Amino acid sequence: LCPSLLTKTLHYYTPTTTCPHDEYTMMTTNTISYRFKNSQVNRSLKHPLLIQPTEKEEIRHEESFVNALDSKDSRLDSFWCKPCSPSEDPAELVVEHENRPKSEIDCHSKKHTFVVCADSQLGMTSLNREWETELHYSRIAVEKINALQPRPKFVCVCGDLVDMENTFYYNNPNSLKDYKLEECENIQQQQFQDFQKVFDGLHPDIALVCLCGNHDIGNRPTPASIEKFKNAFGDEYLAFWVNGTYNIVLNNVLFTIPDGAEQIFIEQLDWLEGRLEYANRHQAAQIFVFAHHPWFLYNDEEDHEDFAPGIGSSFPSEWNDGT
Repeated sequence: LCPSLLTKTLHYYTPTTTCPHDEYTMMTTNTISYRFKNSQVNRSLKHPLLIQPTEKEEIRHEESFVNALDSKDSRLDSFWCKPCSPSEDPAELVVEHENRPKSEIDCHSKKHTFVVCADSQLGMTSLNREWETELHYSRIAVEKINALQPRPKFVCVCGDLVDMENTFYYNNPNSLKDYKLEECENIQQQQFQDFQKVFDGLHPDIALVCLCGNHDIGNRPTPASIEKFKNAFGDEYLAFWVNGTYNIVLNNVLFTIPDGAEQIFIEQLDWLEGRLEYANRHQAAQIFVFAHHPWFLYNDEEDHEDFAPGIGSSFPSEWNDGT
């Protein structure tokens, strides 16, 4: 939980710098909060600075790419990103900014940044006797993110937002501490709320995406445990455009033990296949995939059997949580 490990900035790289007039401050109101279940809706991300394309804009975008392919311009200069003009005339910059694409499906800047966090896991160090320790580290993380320049487009917290999930601590013979079921539910809800209070402190220009981890929905997720997460944070899997890149957010806790919510697992896989086809059809500059569990630990050719007891590589010792 060292703050320097909690937060990592990832840069989507292309050769030139961000257009200077891309950095601006949104007008905020007291009535709208683009956070949690107000932003993770309809399997997409809602934020005023990351406008997602309408169906009409998607059609226009796909047609523009087809037309570029059919043209004599093999470099597709009419379609791919162009650097902002070097003009220093404020009037010209205003005109150029007004002519920027209406949604994030189009690449409008030559570079943008985003931040990946994971495992704030409120309550972990004390087995949920208290979680001010993790809240302290989380506040530091939020402060560091807010101080970043240029400001990141979004922050993605990749699961285990909190530690308390009843299957770890109620009626579990391997549990490191026993709680009653009602205690588990009350602690988790309070931890959800405390997490939200801290991360609501992100600058309003920065969008926030919250994934579920196994300590949010259990090692064997169920429709009920997933619904509790959705009630607090919104859709547990979604996808969205940022500056011509496509970002896919998954609930991959289900990938390990799907039989507790098999229908949701199947629906997500079908959705994922459709999203990948969609992103490729629209020639996404990059496709980023976010999830809680790593796809591999030591190399990308690993099999599940590699981690059977006494065979091959072992799980890191710090992963031992008593289960």
